[in-house]
Amino acid sequence: MTPAPDYSREGLLDAVKGLAPALRAASAEIERGRSLTEPIVQAMVDAGLYRMFLPRALGGGEIDPLVYLDVVEALAQVESAAAWSVLISTSSMTMTVRALADEPRPSKKPHLSEPSSRPTRRRPSGCSRLRRLSGWPSGSPPSSRYSKQSRRRQR
Repeated sequence: MTPAPDYSREGLLDAVKGLAPALRAASAEIERGRSLTEPIVQAMVDAGLYRMFLPRALGGGEIDPLVYLDVVEALAQVESAAAWSVLISTSSMTMTVRALADEPRPSKKPHLSEPSSRPTRRRPSGCSRLRRLSGWPSGSPPSSRYSKQSRRRQR
C-alpha cells in the first residue's frame, strides 16, 4: 500500500520533481501514443495529483487554488500532456463535486427525482424533442432569409 500523499505546496511540488525524470524519459512514447503511459498515470495517482483539489471529506487535499495552479504549472514545465491530464481531470471532478448539494433538495416533480424501474416517458408540454436539442425557439436555426439580409447589410 502506498503512503498517503503530502498535500502541502512543497510536498506536491516535490512530487512533481520526483516524477520529472520518468516523465522526460517517457516523453517520446507519450507523444507517439498520444496518451500518458499506465506507469506514469499510476505514479501521478500515487503522488496525489489527481485528488489534490478535491475536498478532504472525499479523500482529497483541498488545496488552495493558487497552490493548485503552481503545481499544474510545474508539471507543464516538465511534460505538458501530464499537466493537461491533471488540469482536466481535477477541475472537472472538483466542479462536479462542489456543485452537489450537501442535502438532497425536495423536488416539486417527484417523478423526476425518485428512482424507478423504468424510465419516464413524460415530455414537457409544448416542447418538441428537436427544440430541446437544438436550442432554437422554432426547432431549427434561423432560415437563410435572415442570413441573406445580414449579408446585404454588411456590404
